[in-house]
Amino acid sequence: MESDQPSATGNLTRRKFVASAAVAPFVLRFGLRRPAADHVVVVGAGAFGGWTALTLLRAGMRVTLVDAWGAGNSRASSGGETRVIRTVYNGNALYSQMAARAFTLWREAEQHWKRQVLFRTGALWMCETDDSYGRRSIQPMKAVGLSVEEMTPSEAGRRYPQMGFHDVRTAFFEPEAGYLTARVACELVRETVVREGGTYQQASVRPGAGAGRRVRSSATAREISSGREDGRDHRIG
Repeated sequence: MESDQPSATGNLTRRKFVASAAVAPFVLRFGLRRPAADHVVVVGAGAFGGWTALTLLRAGMRVTLVDAWGAGNSRASSGGETRVIRTVYNGNALYSQMAARAFTLWREAEQHWKRQVLFRTGALWMCETDDSYGRRSIQPMKAVGLSVEEMTPSEAGRRYPQMGFHDVRTAFFEPEAGYLTARVACELVRETVVREGGTYQQASVRPGAGAGRRVRSSATAREISSGREDGRDHRIG
């Protein structure tokens, strides 16, 4: 599910976060702007958190990754055995660009890990009436070198005789789509963070001291329970 509603902890919406996350690797890679802090605490070791921690670490930052329940846990949106990965996104060019880039990064990661986490199966989209969701996605996908095939119901029926298409107006086949082994991938990213010099803790976290809208430190549950809440071991700025 995608939402433009502000999160419970601030005014940053999912879509705004996705937009900022999309450019972060390029900003760090080309040195256009480096974060002001020399130590970054990333809270949450899911898909966004784990890769954010690893990207910052590779950019030369000192990084601590923290998760209350562990990477890819069952409570997380990145948990579970599999997650679909696709590039049909209702004509939203940014999402198609990110997904296309993700395919490249996952394949690079697989070579590094010597383990497959991305399984290319293709995805069949069937539209009963309005087919604009798929149709609007064609051009953004082509712009990033990805293909999508449009089929009539009769064409789809010949290709997939085990399925009925009598209620389908249009079918789109996306050959590059597939699924990721979500829980395993999150754990592999966490292991890579540690192996490349980052720190990982399984602990709940609360914000520490702040300055304006910038959080300057954090404290784990262990520090809080012992009365040491200044977050000095995890200072951000």
